[in-house]
Amino acid sequence: MADGHIPRNRHRWRQSRNLSYLLRDGDVCAYCGEIATSVDHVFPWRQVGEDTPLVPACVECNSIGGANLFETFDEKRDYIQAEIMKKYAKILRCDFVEEELIEFGPVLGLFVRQGLTQRAIILERISYDFPPHYLSNVRYTWWAE
Repeated sequence: MADGHIPRNRHRWRQSRNLSYLLRDGDVCAYCGEIATSVDHVFPWRQVGEDTPLVPACVECNSIGGANLFETFDEKRDYIQAEIMKKYAKILRCDFVEEELIEFGPVLGLFVRQGLTQRAIILERISYDFPPHYLSNVRYTWWAE
């Protein structure tokens, strides 16, 4: 860029890269318990300010939360988990017992077993509760002093 203009995507990349130092190996998403691959502002920094608390998050939960403004961390987590339930509703309806899988045959049975494995992972994600000690220094409401 000869005129010194930085493309918007490049700026976002730099911003996320600068926050990546906050992630440690083994960090889990504050909203679903998956491996954290990004850092999320609990309350959008554009609306609240620079002092918004940061938590580890997976890309999917960070994207779902977006720039929506929530009053508490718990409210944001509940919203994200509800959206995950909506997104994977078909997989969550997959509920078969072993006797039924045998009747399906080897190929279809394998496909359904994979769906049941995904279902178990999604159920863990939507029931995940982030350890409260991690948020002990986080203001639970964005308007709190």
